[in-house]
Amino acid sequence: TVATDGVNLEINLTPGPTDPLSLGLASVAVFEDCAGDLADEYDLSGNNATVCGGGEVDLSCVPAGTYLIAVGTPLIGDGTFDLEVLETDAVPPNDLCADAILIPQGNGLCPSCTNICASGESNVGGCIPDATTSHDVWYSYDLVNAVSDITIDVSANGGNGLGIGDFSVGVYTDCGEGPIDPTDATVGITCNVAAPIELNCVPGPTIWFVISSEDGQEGEFEI
Repeated sequence: TVATDGVNLEINLTPGPTDPLSLGLASVAVFEDCAGDLADEYDLSGNNATVCGGGEVDLSCVPAGTYLIAVGTPLIGDGTFDLEVLETDAVPPNDLCADAILIPQGNGLCPSCTNICASGESNVGGCIPDATTSHDVWYSYDLVNAVSDITIDVSANGGNGLGIGDFSVGVYTDCGEGPIDPTDATVGITCNVAAPIELNCVPGPTIWFVISSEDGQEGEFEI
C-alpha cells in the first residue's frame, strides 16, 4: 500500500536461501486491481510493469493506493523467494522556484535532470497554458558578468528512464517577477521549445529558468 501520492517503488525479487526459485525463469508483475490492469503508466523500465527473467520492477511517480504484486515461474523453476519493496519520494527537489537548483557557472550542465512527478506553478506565465496539468522544475544561474549574453540549451535525455517530450523553457529575473523578454531583459516573457534560447544584455546577478511539460510529456533531459 502506498500512503501518499508521488513515490518511486523498487520491487526486488531474490531467490530464497533454501530450495530457491529460478530467478532466470521468474516473472514479476504489478497490478492495480484483481481485474488484471497492469500499473504500466508508472513504469520506467519499458516492460509495462512486468519483468521476465529477472527480479526487479521500477515504478515512478506512483499515486496513493494498494497494488498487487504477482510472482510466477514455470513448474520447473518454482521455489522459495524473498520480496522487497523500497519506497522513495519521487517529487523533484526543485519542484518550486524557491527550491531552484543552482547550475554551475561557465558551461553549466545538468546531465540527468527530470520533471517526472513535478507539479505546476502559476508563475510560469505563458510558457505553459495550464499550471494545473503541467510539470515544472526550476533552476538558477549566477551570471559571471554584471550584464551577459546567455544561451540555454535543453535536450531530451533517456537516461535511466524516458526522455522528456514537448517542453517549454521560461527565463525569469526573480521567482516573483515576470519572465524575461528576449528584446527587453527586464519585462515580458520568453519561451522556447526544443531549441536553444539566446538572450542578449541580461542583467545579473542571477536568473531563474523553468522547464515545463504537460501530462504525458514529462521525462529526463540535459541542460
